[in-house]
Amino acid sequence: MKLALLFAVICGVNALDVDTIPHDKCGVTTYVNDATELELYALGEDRTLLHKRQLCTGGWTKWTSMGGVFTSGPRVIMNFNHEAEVFILGADKTLWHKRAVNRNSTQFTAFRTMGGHFSSPPTVITDSEGLIHVYVRGMDRALWHKMQKRLDDGTLGWHDWNSLGGTLTSSPQALVDSEGLVHVFARGMNRALLHKETIFNATWHVSWTAWESLGGNLASAPKAVALGDSVNFIEIFARAADKGLWRKRQVLDVENKEEPVKWSVWEALGGLFSSGPAAIVNANGNLDVFGRGTDKGIWHKQQIVANDEGNEDWTPWNSLGGIVSTSPEVVKEEEGLVHVFARGVDRAIWAKYQVRGANSSVSWTPWYSLGARTLKYNC
Repeated sequence: MKLALLFAVICGVNALDVDTIPHDKCGVTTYVNDATELELYALGEDRTLLHKRQLCTGGWTKWTSMGGVFTSGPRVIMNFNHEAEVFILGADKTLWHKRAVNRNSTQFTAFRTMGGHFSSPPTVITDSEGLIHVYVRGMDRALWHKMQKRLDDGTLGWHDWNSLGGTLTSSPQALVDSEGLVHVFARGMNRALLHKETIFNATWHVSWTAWESLGGNLASAPKAVALGDSVNFIEIFARAADKGLWRKRQVLDVENKEEPVKWSVWEALGGLFSSGPAAIVNANGNLDVFGRGTDKGIWHKQQIVANDEGNEDWTPWNSLGGIVSTSPEVVKEEEGLVHVFARGVDRAIWAKYQVRGANSSVSWTPWYSLGARTLKYNC
């Protein structure tokens, strides 16, 4: 913090414009295409976007360059035609976009600018009508929003950028809950978790709530860790100032008939981490949580059912090994098995995944390299 403020004084920058908490670093983005093949996107050493695709026959394609000059990793989402759409922050601080022209993401349109002036990677969702929404932190630290619209000729266009306010000190994280409503999370100025959501108002139109603080003392952004679990409640994980992993979740308040769903207090899950967490719902409907430890290895913790009443417990933290330089990225394949990816200290992308053995037991493969020379970037 002192170094950041000293830099601001020397360079004549307003101290309020300097982030006082270091950004987590990421190295790869995952996507599952319409053929249920995994795809990887990374930032090359020349700052172009790199792409690699799993083959249905086994193995992977070579890394290919998709061009451009970028400062963030991409966000990739499937549109209503089951094609990949890519959104990424350019070196000019504007948002850039390209779209696959087939379902298997083998050919793409050229990059086109979406304008704006931003300070974080985007977060992207599709709503209940299949329209894409993009959220990103502006240079003013507010949350900015752009969404698709249906034109008179039946094609899709884009609305203008719209500010949703707030003062964010991390990249935003958006998701759609089981009711089709949008939630956005980010770290605030006081390190607490901020939350904003859409609601149905008295006329049954969708509107936004004001920003609310969910407390906490976050040392990481809530990066890709706000998940709808098997009972359709939201789970949020973050690394706190004590370097441990903490959790906050929606819970049922049966005595409150007007607002039966509320937020729990923050719960400590322990561990000692040098990155923000990643989390995913596994094939059994339970949560798997991952983080980069202070030993540069990937650590894993799993939610389990503790008794016949369905009460939950957690396994101890277990090391998955590796020597990585970024936060992990996790994805679930068609059969429900989990794959973990991270950028190694050799700048290549490394992978590890679950395999099913005898009696349906699940184990992990050794780490293996997928090659490339990549840059790490702010998550």
